[in-house]
Amino acid sequence: MQVYFFTQHGSWQRSGASAEELHRLLERIAAETDTADLVVAVHLVRRSRWSGGTAFVRQWHHPAAFFATRGKWRLGGKRVIPPELPARFKLIRLLLQDDGAPYPMTQMDRYGWQHRFERFSDHLAFFFAHELHHFRRYHLGLHPREGEHSANGWALAHCRELGVGVASQRPSKKKARKRAHRGPAFWQLLNPIDFLPAAQAAWLWRRGGALLGMAVRLGCGDRDKYVAAKMEHIQRLGAMTPGVQLWITFDPGQRYRNAPVRLVRQMRRPSLRAVIETGDGKTWRWPLAWLSPDPPVG
Repeated sequence: MQVYFFTQHGSWQRSGASAEELHRLLERIAAETDTADLVVAVHLVRRSRWSGGTAFVRQWHHPAAFFATRGKWRLGGKRVIPPELPARFKLIRLLLQDDGAPYPMTQMDRYGWQHRFERFSDHLAFFFAHELHHFRRYHLGLHPREGEHSANGWALAHCRELGVGVASQRPSKKKARKRAHRGPAFWQLLNPIDFLPAAQAAWLWRRGGALLGMAVRLGCGDRDKYVAAKMEHIQRLGAMTPGVQLWITFDPGQRYRNAPVRLVRQMRRPSLRAVIETGDGKTWRWPLAWLSPDPPVG
């Protein structure tokens, strides 16, 4: 394992640590892991709204891409690629504010875990252990199907075993409230020709929802009544068996309007579409609200 520290002026004084101390600490964390293909880049910065790590371990990295060209990992100034980098490697990047004064520190991560770190070095050790779990999973085939919560749990246990000053608490699992079932919205059931001439409805549909919405709002007096009628219509069509003939009432492209089609199959609910076959042999997932069991009049 190769470890590189990228610091700003005064980082070591502010952190209260040294490169040698932190390097030994990371080596202890990784002692039981095969890290022959691992490179670790530690970024210590004076100010940052974000702290954490990223494991770039699903694909191989190469020396030419060692330095990031944008984003939070970008370093200022001219940088020389370390000549001892292997031809290919897996990469872990860590970023932490280089201030040892706020410790002991309590912090909540984006997964809802609450952590307490006794020292700056403990904080860095936990970040590294978390990303090392991802390295072990994706590069070494360990921890199959384990995600972020498992990485936190493994990092906590591993750090505590090594005497690292970290304590963590996972958020309690609350039973998710069952959301009240809501039926389809008005716009999911809308057939524009119920309110507009076919050519105008198709023209407005192709140009976006704003103009169409304005026109429909002027013509629809009772949305609830309209939705109820459309649901009855869809339930009637949904009970029909494959092979029956239906007719298209609305087509934004105007190609198949009033054309007879064959019902291929019903789609699984709550889908509001059905698979149909047009006269040219093409199959479509067509909105049920745009189909009719009755031929057009006139």
